[in-house]
Amino acid sequence: MLQYGQALRAVLGGVPGGDGDHGDTRLGGEVPGAMLFGALFHGEARSLYRACHHAIRYGGTQAPGNGMLRLVLRLRTAELAALPWELMFDDETGAHLALEHPIVRYVELPVPVRSTAVKPPLYILGMVVSPDNLDPLAVEAERDAIEEALSQFARDGLVRLSWVKGQTWQDLQRKLYKRQYHALHLVGHGGFDGTRGEGYVAFADSAGQADRVFASDLGAILANQNGLRMVVLNTCESARDDGKHGYTSTAEALVRRGVSAVLSMRDVVSDPVARKFATVFYEALSVSAPVDVAAMMARLAVRRDGLGSLEWGTPIVFMRSDSTPLLET
Repeated sequence: MLQYGQALRAVLGGVPGGDGDHGDTRLGGEVPGAMLFGALFHGEARSLYRACHHAIRYGGTQAPGNGMLRLVLRLRTAELAALPWELMFDDETGAHLALEHPIVRYVELPVPVRSTAVKPPLYILGMVVSPDNLDPLAVEAERDAIEEALSQFARDGLVRLSWVKGQTWQDLQRKLYKRQYHALHLVGHGGFDGTRGEGYVAFADSAGQADRVFASDLGAILANQNGLRMVVLNTCESARDDGKHGYTSTAEALVRRGVSAVLSMRDVVSDPVARKFATVFYEALSVSAPVDVAAMMARLAVRRDGLGSLEWGTPIVFMRSDSTPLLET
């Protein structure tokens, strides 16, 4: 598979989640996506994929997600994990895989796999952070979008949504002391510190300035949340690692600390895409879609609305659980 490495990186230089910063809309994701597909599915692997795809699509075979294949990627090298597999394109069917099937990056750990499912109500904690010395974000707009998406389910008693007041990591910690939550949604800035080799989330300090909280420290802050099933990191580059050492991204670090599912961003994502994705994602979760299926539905909504070129491929799902609904109804 690594034989495709240099060619892939050359083509992916202008694709979000590749080696560049911005997508080339002329590619449409199809050229690099086809290369990624060919690198992963060739020979016997491609034949098996075709057989499974045909059985699901035409043979009436049942699968999680109402007849969709669940593609679980076990990427054991940092070089492979650094590639945007979510953009895979099947040139035979003319479709991007992530728009038709859930794609999950599986983090292997020597501990039992825990189900994500919880009985209602689903307790969700949200936090929006926009430090004064960083580029302003439309954080309140995303907050409003999430509240609107969950409003009916909150009225029905299926969901309990609350928000952290304040922007410091201490504000988050104090809120977590008060009760156990099933899901945490963070909106703000993030990044990857190449010198330290670790991802971070930019909280604010008492003066409103950016305060980097690295992945290992964020994991420690969440350590007492034994019921936490999912974390959504709408922070740029929260899925990015150094491409050399495994588990250095913020998302992977949280999965290693026991979170069953983490939805994160490989690269910069625009505010309209973030809002659309969050809206559809939570609507899907609330009708008992599994996390990976909800992410797939949100990708498709972003693509259908023509938002952000290839930004539908920016979100990445890391999981150490089966494809069961987060909310049991």
